Amino acid sequence: MEIGETLWDDKVKCLHARRGKRGVVFFLFYRTRSGKQRRPKIGTLSNDTVDLVRKRARNIMARVYLGEDPKGMWDKSREDITVSPLFELVWEEYWNKPQFITTGWNSKVQSLCNKYVLPKFGETKLSDLCHQVINDWHQSLKHTNPSAGNHCLSCLSTMLRFARDRGLVSYNACDTVKHYTLPSRNRFATGNELTKILDILNEIIIDPESSDHTGALFLYTILYTGARPTSISRGDFSKVQIVDQGGKLYGIYEFSGKSTNKSAQKEKIILPADLINKYYDTGSHPFGSKMPRRLWAYIQEEIDAPDLWIRDLRRTFATIGLSSGIGLDVVGELLNHKNKQTTSIYAKLIDDVRVSAVENIADELQKLRGD
Repeated sequence: MEIGETLWDDKVKCLHARRGKRGVVFFLFYRTRSGKQRRPKIGTLSNDTVDLVRKRARNIMARVYLGEDPKGMWDKSREDITVSPLFELVWEEYWNKPQFITTGWNSKVQSLCNKYVLPKFGETKLSDLCHQVINDWHQSLKHTNPSAGNHCLSCLSTMLRFARDRGLVSYNACDTVKHYTLPSRNRFATGNELTKILDILNEIIIDPESSDHTGALFLYTILYTGARPTSISRGDFSKVQIVDQGGKLYGIYEFSGKSTNKSAQKEKIILPADLINKYYDTGSHPFGSKMPRRLWAYIQEEIDAPDLWIRDLRRTFATIGLSSGIGLDVVGELLNHKNKQTTSIYAKLIDDVRVSAVENIADELQKLRGD
């Protein structure tokens, strides 16, 4: 389609697509019972499939046949509703659900929205939200907190998508606002930082009165396995297979994870003997628990490393492995970094090799602890 060209659908009457400078946009033409012409935007080719737009168009036309005026109702809703009540609605019906509570994402969303989104747009009517307004706000966060800026844009987009799907707005004004391209993060714990972290975690583990055993084990598990924090939060310890190798007990946890869709291979977390012993000694494990944000904030302050994130411990695991002579392909497999090009190489890495590699990294960590 050329810019300015309109193409009418042959399956849904009155549905048509028009190509503009920013891509193809879908519109639906209808008349109200009073004869008013309506032409709401109901989707974009970059964000919606043709089948989804057709389904959306049929639902709208069904309401028109019943005498409703969906576009008029959207306009009225946009005049009345503001972002704050929309946030409350999306929170109750979407973010405050078990899958987001378990991972801690709902707390993250609430924090981001309370700090960045609601102070800016809380009292703003949906009718006043447009590309330029949202893009200007998003760009204002680029140099202060770009990562939070991208997360905030995703949160606001989720809210507007929720509103669009429920007929409160005709389109998502965030769809044409682009996320920042963030530089690759290369932060990992230095030897000195790692020694301090391990000392703090060990003090917590040996203190029977501590309430942070699970949080400490969560951080230990990332350090000793390189696992993604979300894999631990969503994990099920009952599915961990305990194996005896050379008189030591190891754990193998196999599951469908982030890379499974791309590689068709299940991910694995290898739990070394030292970590399994910590689970048994404390009578606890971190699988299925929330990410220990409060404990990590305390550690950041104690070791004076405010820029060190929890997920940087995963990169620390890889750095220790590579610096101790473990091959790049083995470390990549332990991190479950799979893609279509490398799956054939990694898929044949047997569990014995995984266990040996994880044990070597555990030994290096023990040296830092002075064990």
